[in-house]
Amino acid sequence: MRVTFGAHFLTLRSWKSKGEMIQALRDIDARTVTLGQQCEYEKEFYSCVVHLEPPAQNLGICVLSEGQGAIPNLLLQPENGVLVFGFNREVVGIRVPDGQIAFQTELPSTFYSFTPLREWQMILAFHELGVAALRDDGRALWKFRIDVLTTHSVEGDSLRLESMEGNAVLLDLVTGRPKA
Repeated sequence: MRVTFGAHFLTLRSWKSKGEMIQALRDIDARTVTLGQQCEYEKEFYSCVVHLEPPAQNLGICVLSEGQGAIPNLLLQPENGVLVFGFNREVVGIRVPDGQIAFQTELPSTFYSFTPLREWQMILAFHELGVAALRDDGRALWKFRIDVLTTHSVEGDSLRLESMEGNAVLLDLVTGRPKA
């Protein structure tokens, strides 16, 4: 499958092994960036190849996953020239076309999903125990912890979180503080 990213396009794939993934990227002569190298148990392997326009050496981004929670997520930010990956317990932004890390944020628990809020210039990164609000450039705005997170929704200028325990909280999107 191809995904358009500005003037470039991406191909995404899962692999049976780390070796198979690395060899496939060598075969296409891609510059490689590997994410998740510090994970304890490498169980799942994913790649994102950026096919650059005008033609240049492709950029291969490898994601080593512990295989817990959600499969790795990719959030496209073509206006910033950044690919944002959420996996394991982190969020990492990779600049295109140079492949440099634009930002990296550690999460206190397993990553679940992204909700981009363009009008707020914010990315919500949900994890097992809460949420981290990041600016589009990756700078942390605020973090909020809750018991095991089960559902979330944006309601106007608020974020509603519900936990497995049945607790619910309504947060102010700007400050991350609970509303009365």
